[in-house]
Amino acid sequence: MKCHQDFSQLPVPHVNYCLTIRILANEFRYDYVLWRSAYASYKLWHNETLYCAHAYTPYWLFDRIWIRKKLFVFKVKMKFIIMDRFIGIRRRAKGWDFEPPARLHTNIMFGSGKDLTPANVEKYNITHVVNCAYDKDSPSWFRERYPANYACMNAQDSLTTDIRKWYSYFESTMDSFLRDSTSKTIYVHCQCGINRSGFLSLMYICKKFHYPFDSAINVILTQRPSALTNQVFMKQAQEFLR
Repeated sequence: MKCHQDFSQLPVPHVNYCLTIRILANEFRYDYVLWRSAYASYKLWHNETLYCAHAYTPYWLFDRIWIRKKLFVFKVKMKFIIMDRFIGIRRRAKGWDFEPPARLHTNIMFGSGKDLTPANVEKYNITHVVNCAYDKDSPSWFRERYPANYACMNAQDSLTTDIRKWYSYFESTMDSFLRDSTSKTIYVHCQCGINRSGFLSLMYICKKFHYPFDSAINVILTQRPSALTNQVFMKQAQEFLR
């Protein structure tokens, strides 16, 4: 793995990324301080003396391994940031836990698991819940009180996952809930309300209600700028809707 390569092969960004690069640099520096502190604590715990100025100390070896790893992660992050066409809208992001649920349709909303509260259920007239993550990511009170109005997808969120393999089950569940005569608002969520619930809901409204893809994304990001960050899922959703 060559981590010393520059970013010359990446697409040229069409907006100013100085702020984003500065944030990643601060993250890099903060993690480095934690790394050095943890290693120093380890050495002191074993009553060993720290000779940081000498080349023969393990600091040099550990630092090189850590920096190689972090540079690789930094390069991957920058690549996906440059690929993001909606970076301008994301500048208003406050963080997933500070953003309210997004309404995608008269009867469909999506957000995080922690926002499934009795107050929000009453406020948004939520009658059905689709959990795109795992049961542990959804408050137990709703599924215990309304077991017939709850469904769990058990979907995964990673750069090596194909979100499309959960769509069939998601679509049939949504169709069933929408046909229910008691249905008012279906709340779709995952752990943070970012990728799994966001992309499954996006594909559903674009396929079922023929929403334009970019317009639907703009509607979502206007309400939840922290959503739809997995660019692998973004590409899969585009291919699915062609």
